[in-house]
Amino acid sequence: MTWVYLLKRKADVSHIFPNFTKMIKNQFRVSIKGIRTDNARDYFNKILSPYFEKEGIIHQSSCVNTPQQNGLAERKNRHLLETTRALLFQHQVPKHYWGEAVLTSTYLINRIPSRVIGFKSPLNYLSELFSKNNFYSKIPPRIFGCVTYVHVHKHHRDKLDARALKCVFIGYYITQKGYKCYHPPSKRFLMSKDVTFYENQSFFNKTYLQEDNIDIEDKNTNVFDISSFQIPSRQQSSMNSPLAKSPNLTRETLQGETTTTDRPLQVYRRRVQPIQTLMQAQESELG
Repeated sequence: MTWVYLLKRKADVSHIFPNFTKMIKNQFRVSIKGIRTDNARDYFNKILSPYFEKEGIIHQSSCVNTPQQNGLAERKNRHLLETTRALLFQHQVPKHYWGEAVLTSTYLINRIPSRVIGFKSPLNYLSELFSKNNFYSKIPPRIFGCVTYVHVHKHHRDKLDARALKCVFIGYYITQKGYKCYHPPSKRFLMSKDVTFYENQSFFNKTYLQEDNIDIEDKNTNVFDISSFQIPSRQQSSMNSPLAKSPNLTRETLQGETTTTDRPLQVYRRRVQPIQTLMQAQESELG
């Protein structure tokens, strides 16, 4: 089972981890025996270190530049990143929705059968061990980034207002049995069970995968499309050259130069002198 918390700062782990420990102890009646991290200073501070000593939690850390010692966490991070990348690429979702994509990936991974636990999902396996804890939402999964229409109830609209809002589906709520949708014009998150999905349609028409690092003027240019480019003729290139802006040159002189260059090349051969003239020239030089 995987739990993910989004942190604005890495130092917030000092407040998140004690709350997570209380949740595990309260829901599953078990205590965390140990924890393994890297050597970041955020895990060795004045809040976590005394808390570990108080709760009897053994805090282990991996050696410097040796991430393989914490292989379980590294493999889980890679699994989450690969799933998140697939969700973003599927419907061309912009990168700034990465937080919601990570939470959605966690939701799906916990509900996908795994070969390690006998082709059961982590949520079902946990439910068998702790049958009394049946508080996780079990709504049907949907495609991330698709077009949705969220129903607007009567007490939230007038008679002439729209009965549904076009939104983008970006995940699920853990504490509520509903779908999380985002309305970009109003920048609001909507939670509702009355949602109509168009899973074959992407909310984002453009491809945002590579446009985050491209300038605005280059967005409408296709790198591999050379049909719109034309090679200028010799006369046009000569007129556009810097020499054409000189005050001593006129249009007639440039046209005259271009016409002369169009003539075929002339081949000059060296004239062969007779042998007698060559011998007389050598004798005169010696005498």
